[in-house]
Amino acid sequence: MFDLRQFEVLRAIRDEGSLARAARTLRLSQPSVLYHLNALERHLGAQLVQRTPRGSSLTPLGEMFAKDCDEALAKLDEAKQRVDEHRRFGAPTLRIGTFVTAGARVLPRILRTLQKRTPGEIRLTEGNPWEVLEALQDRRIDAALIYDLQDEHVFWAPGVKLTPLWHEEFRIVLSSERLEACSGRTDFAALAGTTWIRSPHPDEPSGRALTRLSRETGIATETKIIADDYALVFALVREGLAAAVVAEPAISEADGLSIFPLDQAVGTRTVSFATLEDDHRRNGLVDELEALLLLETGAAA
Repeated sequence: MFDLRQFEVLRAIRDEGSLARAARTLRLSQPSVLYHLNALERHLGAQLVQRTPRGSSLTPLGEMFAKDCDEALAKLDEAKQRVDEHRRFGAPTLRIGTFVTAGARVLPRILRTLQKRTPGEIRLTEGNPWEVLEALQDRRIDAALIYDLQDEHVFWAPGVKLTPLWHEEFRIVLSSERLEACSGRTDFAALAGTTWIRSPHPDEPSGRALTRLSRETGIATETKIIADDYALVFALVREGLAAAVVAEPAISEADGLSIFPLDQAVGTRTVSFATLEDDHRRNGLVDELEALLLLETGAAA
């Protein structure tokens, strides 16, 4: 019969490169580590570790089995966490990845309804699309709200299902002084020579929308400031240091920004609900959350 300690010993030997260091990491004696390793090898009928005077390393079979041990122990950790959550709260914890505007504008109403139906803990993780998608794949969250260009999707991963919910237009924001300097012009050429703020991530949809607009109009854009925090971006724009492409819901009158009335579309981003496909361990609250989002946004029609 397998023993979880055997799995831990094999992984420690792989990670530490010797029985002695594995023993120190696990806070076991070296004979105890050797005992568990020998028992595992006997059970499998195969040599998993190659021992030399310089240390220990896993055989090809050992590497293969250690990888399976990683997955098995991760699933057991998840199972333990779910049991702990049920014991503490009487209902499963729902872990949601989101971004600023969705987290502030849409989720509060949805979550209030959800908690009235099913009390429990809700954990929100704020991040960019690439960050929350990685967390979803790693099962650190149960579902996520992400955004991408409407007609040019790059934020996707195998095994992830994306359900479109709503669309948001991009706008060009600049200082009131810079807008006045455009003298009423509404073509992109009026912004020639403007300094731009971009996200540090090359696939950020606002940056891709600006790049496409530049390509389509033949007007070069120069980026001198890299930032992705809205408060910082808006402060820089107000001071006339640069212009930026921002999703319309993120802009409010209180920001003191001017919107350039461009006579062509800057671009549109689609907000989607991301879940894992064919997930037999799926949190039951995810389906309820999705249904509420579809109803709230009209995407279910």
